[in-house]
Formats: sequence, C-alpha cells, structure tokens
Amino acid sequence: MPVNLCEGFEKFKSYDPGNEHLDSLLQTLMVHEEKTGVKTETDVVTWRGMMTKLMAAPYNDRDGFEMNATFYQGTVYIEENYEYRKNSQQRQMQQPNQPGRPSQ
Repeated sequence: MPVNLCEGFEKFKSYDPGNEHLDSLLQTLMVHEEKTGVKTETDVVTWRGMMTKLMAAPYNDRDGFEMNATFYQGTVYIEENYEYRKNSQQRQMQQPNQPGRPSQ
C-alpha cells in the first residue's frame, strides 16, 4: 500500500494521560448533543484502555489498578486512578526482575 507513515508526525502532541481524566470524552459528548439536539443515552463512559484493563483483570498476575467510578443520571463514568498508576510504576521500576519472568 502506498502509505506515508510519517504523515502528520509534525503535528503530533504528546500529553500526560493523568491530567486529562474524562474531559475530552465529555466535551465530545457535549458537542455532539449540541449539534444533534438529542441527549446521548449511554450506560458507561470511559476510555477504551480502561475497558481493556477491566476485561483482562482476571488474567493479570502483575500489579493491579484502581479506578474511580461515578454514577450520574443513569450513566457510569469510569477513569483510572492516575496517582495509583504512577506509584505502581515507580514500585515496579525499583523491584528487580524475578528469575524466569520477563520485565515489563
């Protein structure tokens, strides 16, 4: 396929995922509701990565995770507890690798 994988690289903006929370998702929902004039009916609002963590949790034998969940007007809003993740990453960096187990 004739695709340039470098296209858009100069516009890339790196961000700290701990500062964003669900703000971008909520802003997108607000804009959509303003354009359509219809309230979005949904059961759960979260990032795709949070759903991946929830679904993979029974199979994950490494350090866990914490999440914050809020139920508001019939919708559950879920986000990862960023402070817990940051502290967990620091703990993992300080632990030596166990024999026979690959590093993360």
